[in-house]
Amino acid sequence: DDALETASTGSTTGLEDSDRIGWSSPSLVHSFDEVVPDTSLESIQRRLESVRPMRFPRCLAKVTFMGRGYGNHSLSRGSKDVFEQNETDTDPGESSLLHPIDARIVSADYLTTKHSERRVISTFLELKNPQADQSIPNWEPGDALGIICPNPSLLVEHIIRRLGLDRDRRIQVERLAPGKPTTTPLFSQLDTICTVWEVLTWGVDLVSLPRKQFLRMLAEFCSEEIDQMRLKLLASPAGRDEYKVFIEDQQPNVLELLQLFPSCDPPLDSLLYFLPNLAPRFYSIANSPLGPYGYSRVRIAYTVVRNVIATPKTCVTNGSNVNQSESKRVLSGVCTSWMESLCEQWLLNSPGMSPLRRPTMGFGKDTIIKVFIRPTTGFRLPADLTHPIIMVGPGTGVAPFIGFLEHLRHLRMEEESQTTELYDGYWRGLMNPCEGDNLDEDSESKPEFGSLCLYTGCQRPDHDMLFRTEIQDYVENGMLEKFSCAFSRYPKEKRQYAQDKLRDDGEMIANDLLKNNGYIFVCGRLHMANDVKATLLDILQKYGKLGSAKAMQVLDDMMKRGRYAKDVWG
Repeated sequence: DDALETASTGSTTGLEDSDRIGWSSPSLVHSFDEVVPDTSLESIQRRLESVRPMRFPRCLAKVTFMGRGYGNHSLSRGSKDVFEQNETDTDPGESSLLHPIDARIVSADYLTTKHSERRVISTFLELKNPQADQSIPNWEPGDALGIICPNPSLLVEHIIRRLGLDRDRRIQVERLAPGKPTTTPLFSQLDTICTVWEVLTWGVDLVSLPRKQFLRMLAEFCSEEIDQMRLKLLASPAGRDEYKVFIEDQQPNVLELLQLFPSCDPPLDSLLYFLPNLAPRFYSIANSPLGPYGYSRVRIAYTVVRNVIATPKTCVTNGSNVNQSESKRVLSGVCTSWMESLCEQWLLNSPGMSPLRRPTMGFGKDTIIKVFIRPTTGFRLPADLTHPIIMVGPGTGVAPFIGFLEHLRHLRMEEESQTTELYDGYWRGLMNPCEGDNLDEDSESKPEFGSLCLYTGCQRPDHDMLFRTEIQDYVENGMLEKFSCAFSRYPKEKRQYAQDKLRDDGEMIANDLLKNNGYIFVCGRLHMANDVKATLLDILQKYGKLGSAKAMQVLDDMMKRGRYAKDVWG
């Protein structure tokens, strides 16, 4: 608990161990006094008078506290029950945020070694429709799995304690319609009636960057004028510099804000209304339904998020910043930290487990996760597999291509099996060959597949080359005609990225795209995808002898026709 106790006058003594399994409290947050030197009421009032005042936003939520004995549900029910009201009207074979299905972890392993600066986990989940008479939704390689994750329980408990709420009190949260007597549920994905703990755990985002409207709401419920005026300044155009260094640079969560402004005591309805909904997290599916488990088992890969941000201890005077000292905060990913905790019993025996890594809590093997399938709109293997396929996916961006490769391997095995049966039928007299039939097994009548090229990237081959063994198998059995991995921090080679490896094979890529109607798929971060696009333009101009405008037109046309597809994130 001490990890979340933040003094209003300075830094916190939070957990700084980035190796710890599970979510950890950020290690340091500066108070308003440390960031802004002139914090007198008179100074803030003068600055606020110089701009148009921000109106207090109206709360359009209503929280009704039910009696302690309301309903027949147990107050200690499992997390999955919060979503049960949505499971009765789901369409057969479909899933969504409002109609999730159950998933159970069946195995997990680190894809990175214990020497890596990051932790990447591969997890297999078994899917089951909670409605016994309904099937599991179909999916294809390229689709994504949406995971409905909770806020960290430690954070939720401290916020409940800070606001003096009863965690087990059952409430009904409704959205008001201005000028109308009707109401709708504020959280459509949750039960109409749930506990305070459940709605703070599954309903709202407690760790995302605080919006100015949320800060303005908090100001309205401060009993001390100094806290109220400081929050109003942060929410106003006059406090743009303060918002930058105090909010954007530090990224305080809801609990830290409440601790930094101790007189602030917002009502539950305003807190729930002005916080954003807790969004699901999406991960590319890294296997094929043609495998032995069909649609019932999916594989995902994810990096355990530990974002280290520098937080300058900055004084802001008349809009000029003067750096005095610098500290760092470690921000844990909500979903990936939770998933790592759920996978703990499998990971403890993984080669990637560091001996310094401390487990935090145990979960049973039958823990149920709520998930749904998000079909892709264009990131799919082409129907005609005779054309070349180029795949670019550094880091965890390689995950969907592992699904592509597994899917193609099964398709090739099926085609080869059918071809073998065809020739066996000829040879055993089960079929009568027509005159002129070519019975040579190496003839052109056998199935043809276009070449497959995979470009990935990692820091070091001995630390974090993901799916290394599987990819090597595809290279050795001839499925992958070309595999190239760029290393960005390997002492034995110069720093390179995936787009650099593309440029090295520029002539081949231009030929595949321009002459052989090839396809190119890119998966990963947005800045990488932009760099890859710039590289492709250079390749088309240099080796395709195209002008810059024509090269851009070629890529745009490929995108419209589905031959250039991207799956990117911020």
